[in-house]
Amino acid sequence: MSEINNFKFKLAAEEFINVWTNFCEEHTALYDLTCEEYVHLLSSDIDKLESVIELKNEKLEYIAKLDLRRKDILNDIYSIDPSLDLSKVSDVVTALETKELKREAGQLNKLNMLLLDIILKIQDQSKKNQLFLNKAILSLKDLKRNFAGKTSYTTYGANGVTRTNVTP
Repeated sequence: MSEINNFKFKLAAEEFINVWTNFCEEHTALYDLTCEEYVHLLSSDIDKLESVIELKNEKLEYIAKLDLRRKDILNDIYSIDPSLDLSKVSDVVTALETKELKREAGQLNKLNMLLLDIILKIQDQSKKNQLFLNKAILSLKDLKRNFAGKTSYTTYGANGVTRTNVTP
């Protein structure tokens, strides 16, 4: 690879690392908003919940734009060295190492591990939020049935799954 292409590759790698840094920052903010969402769910503060959901949607839109930028950078790298296969981040790390950009490879690897950890935390918190919402919906359905003069009780079936039985 020529000296100019090496320089272009290094610039693209640095830009890719900047995008990955932004991914980490934005996903951290998304995690904070997901936790805040749970707090507002618990307190039944619908107005604050709506504003948090709006902020989450804005974060997700920005993350999608970052992902487009990531794809553009990968296309730039492909134009510099079409022989590279960069379908995974580990491929990018390997490419950086082979181009003797070990510091950048280590930095990207650490950022990727951090990003994966943040994403797992977001998924766990989102599951908690969904469980809370599901329980709230079930409670509302029970209240609705009780107001209609029907009583309900829960039993377990032979397969261990709960069943709600309604009596008029």
